[in-house]
Amino acid sequence: MASSDKTRIQYAAKQSRISNAYKKWIGQNQGLRELGAIDKKLEEEKAYLDLSDMKGRTENVASFERIQELVEAGKKESMAREVFVEYFYYGPEVLRFANAFRNLVDVEYATTKEEEWNQELEQLRSYAKGYFKDYDVSVDERLFFRLTSKYMDYCPEEYQPQVLKDQSDKTALFTYKWYEKSVFTSEERLNKMLDDLEKGKVKKWSKKANKDPLFTLANQVSDSYWKNIRGKYNEKRGEVDALMQDYVAQKMDLFPNKTFWADANSTLRLTFGKAEGSSPKDGMTYNTFTTTDGILQKYIPGDRDFDLPADLVDLLKKRDFGMYADEDGTLKVCFTGSNHTTGGNSGSPALDSKGRLIGLNFDRTWESTMSDIMFDASRCRNIMVDIRYVLWIIDKYAGAQNLIDELSLVKGEEHPEMEVSKEEIIPAE
Repeated sequence: MASSDKTRIQYAAKQSRISNAYKKWIGQNQGLRELGAIDKKLEEEKAYLDLSDMKGRTENVASFERIQELVEAGKKESMAREVFVEYFYYGPEVLRFANAFRNLVDVEYATTKEEEWNQELEQLRSYAKGYFKDYDVSVDERLFFRLTSKYMDYCPEEYQPQVLKDQSDKTALFTYKWYEKSVFTSEERLNKMLDDLEKGKVKKWSKKANKDPLFTLANQVSDSYWKNIRGKYNEKRGEVDALMQDYVAQKMDLFPNKTFWADANSTLRLTFGKAEGSSPKDGMTYNTFTTTDGILQKYIPGDRDFDLPADLVDLLKKRDFGMYADEDGTLKVCFTGSNHTTGGNSGSPALDSKGRLIGLNFDRTWESTMSDIMFDASRCRNIMVDIRYVLWIIDKYAGAQNLIDELSLVKGEEHPEMEVSKEEIIPAE
């Protein structure tokens, strides 16, 4: 990543996605351990079973035991599914790329579905151009080397691709050979294949592709999941989901005074809370707000994470915050709230009690990432950027006065759609 600006740009978004997920899992596990989540869930299950037994609801006990049986019986497919997703979709990019050309080098497909084949050829030529723009073969090769052994360690043997089983433990040697010769790791070699295919040389490239170990591996990994793992996984998962619906319904019936989370799937979700900080650990306190002072305190010239544009630094130092400044003269940047948010809420508007936009949600504190599984009101906080900082960036830094002129900016307690005096409407400077 740090070897060149080109590589950094190519892999910035990819690395960020993986890094964010990894950090989330660390915080999530830590939070669940600190809350004693497993013990609490076991206590809830015991209370459910005891009460069901006392009330003679033997079907509840049988249903619960069936869930446990299915989960235990499906562990192999669950693990196989997880390592497939991590390896195929988030691992070496060449696997997904090579797999996309499967139909193109299929002689039968090319002769029986000529129109579809021609369309696919055109689409894949465009796909390849964009792919190689953000692809570094040396990065992908190192990723393949590091992850392939992990994939084989965790993938149940019956679902492992034969082409990897045949390589014994000589990972470094075969990795180099495969990447050195594969048509799918070189834009020049791939374009040669596409040109030949366009001339009708499908049989030639069908033979070559099927001798390409990376192409073979991509197809074997994909086939293992779609033909062998997915069906077994979904069969057990489907029965578990049905039983879980009944389990929750029975819990609500047995414990009528307990509050249960609403089923908000496929709905427009609203969450409410208040702006407040937290103290998730001993000696640690998060204030409700951060200010621009923190931006300058973290500023490190030339650092890839904490560098800032010189003109933004100058503007922050001048403290010309205008109408966006708080009563104490500071410019608020972000604030935390006790709203229960989840993945997909980033970018959601934060509204006050009058329905006015006061911020945009974009994150949770690290100690809050377990809230999808167990929400703790004393420590779970979502993070929002203050709309005043957004407006200041648009106005003072970007100079986009035309955007500011389109907005109705309001101060005070009155709702903007009610009778608002002219003094309460902030004039654009």
